[in-house]
Amino acid sequence: MKVINVGSLAILLGGAVLSSCSDNSRFPGFEQSESGLYYMITPGSEGGREVKLDDILTLEMSYGTDDTMLFSSSMMEFPTQLKVAEPAYGGDIMEGFTLMKEGDEAEFKTSADSFFLKIANMPQIPDFVDSASFLTFNVKLIKVQSLDELRAEKDAEAEVNRAMETELMANFLKENGIEVEPTPSGLYFIETAPGTGEPVERGSMVKVHYIGRLLTGEKFDASFDHSPPEPIEFALGTGQVIPGWDEGIGYMTVGSKAMMVIPSSLAYGDRPPPGGLIKAYSPLVFEVELLEAN
Repeated sequence: MKVINVGSLAILLGGAVLSSCSDNSRFPGFEQSESGLYYMITPGSEGGREVKLDDILTLEMSYGTDDTMLFSSSMMEFPTQLKVAEPAYGGDIMEGFTLMKEGDEAEFKTSADSFFLKIANMPQIPDFVDSASFLTFNVKLIKVQSLDELRAEKDAEAEVNRAMETELMANFLKENGIEVEPTPSGLYFIETAPGTGEPVERGSMVKVHYIGRLLTGEKFDASFDHSPPEPIEFALGTGQVIPGWDEGIGYMTVGSKAMMVIPSSLAYGDRPPPGGLIKAYSPLVFEVELLEAN
């Protein structure tokens, strides 16, 4: 099967009342709602929480045509989350979520034409997809939460991370034998290989290869992982990157390599990128190489 990642599914879905039809010769084993959604649900354990309008769902999901995978949450480094809202069209797979409970698994079939034009907001469906065909969605519903519950969970997680940040950084520095003093801002800058070029200046356009990790060593991004590998390019000292980068890259010369241990106050603070590995109040570690400065 071909695999094509068309990006994460940002869909607002809804709570329609469904009426099923068991006589379904088009997709044997599936039931069909009055709106045209085909569905097959495998119940999880008893007592699972029911899905309601405006709930936030955490789930594992993949979808595609009969021979092409278009999206799979297994290819992502963070779980897929969707908010339950009104369906965008008759037969929208998202109305099927209102039939599910926490822990259930389901398979949905929905019109490819409607999905691409009304949900993905494409001007036309992809050339490799038949407009009369159906997309198949496979879903495992991990968690059901209200928006308030999700916010409370995030706030509690952030509070734990904030309280632990100083201790975590101290342990990391000790375990890795880092004895340099922090800069006044709290940045730890460790040159690992000297360069032969000129020092960079504020406002210079720089190109940098990098690997970004959490203090646990878990990698969340790297320029080498992009296809093709591509260094990041930005104007130094102009706020285009996190403050720790603007400061740390400024200590480098062209061709040099360094490690930067960056406290959350110089990274993302309490507003990390949504859905990723970086949590609120997470210190970050970057291995960087300054390739060019103009």
